[in-house]
Amino acid sequence: MNLTKEQLLAPRIIVMADYPFSPYTVGEIVALTNYFVLAKLLGCSYTLPSNEDLCRLYPKVFRLLEWWEYREISDLPTYVKVVIPHQKLEQGCIRAVSSWAKTKLGLRGDSFPCYLTIDWVTPATEIEYKQYKTPQL
Repeated sequence: MNLTKEQLLAPRIIVMADYPFSPYTVGEIVALTNYFVLAKLLGCSYTLPSNEDLCRLYPKVFRLLEWWEYREISDLPTYVKVVIPHQKLEQGCIRAVSSWAKTKLGLRGDSFPCYLTIDWVTPATEIEYKQYKTPQL
């Protein structure tokens, strides 16, 4: 079952090292959906202003994950939007992907040219895809 665009883009971190009173194990992936989780991560009652600050302040302990990292193939989106243009694909174009595969270069969609990998795209919705495909009058 594919996750929604919002679910895929929700910030997540990976715990890379242990720290005193840590409620998490090394390698655990934590979805940062609210500041309560952030405070729990640090074992304290205050919060940091953003997820990026958490990873910047404690780079040996936490790393902010890309939207596609540590995902099952079945979770990947049906539609993607190109964020890094390259030759045949302009920035902002939206492609449908009927299947994903793990390759030596990483995850790849069947509608990608041979040089395009998942870190050059972001999830898109079916509505965005239909709007992209419909000619603007």
